[in-house]
Amino acid sequence: MYVVAITNRKLDDLWETRWHISSSEGVGLWRDETGMVYADDIVLLLFEPGVEGRNFALKHAKRHGQRYVLKVDGRARSFEFLEVPRR
Repeated sequence: MYVVAITNRKLDDLWETRWHISSSEGVGLWRDETGMVYADDIVLLLFEPGVEGRNFALKHAKRHGQRYVLKVDGRARSFEFLEVPRR
C-alpha cells in the first residue's frame, strides 16, 4: 500500500475546506522540520508487490507536488518513505 498526499494544507486551514474520509481517502497529519503541522488529504493506493505500483504512486505524488510517498508493507508490518524524483 502507498499513501500519497494530494494537498499541502496547514493544520490551521483544515476547517476551512471540505475533506473526505472513506476506505481509501482520509487526512494525514505531519510536522515539517520547522515545526509547522500539516493536515493533508491523502489517498491509499493498493497494489500487489512490484514495480508497477511503486511507479504509479510516485507519478501520482509528483502530479500533486509531493516530495515523499509512504510505502506500507502490511505483511512485514514495516514502512518506508520514498522520495519522489524531481525530473
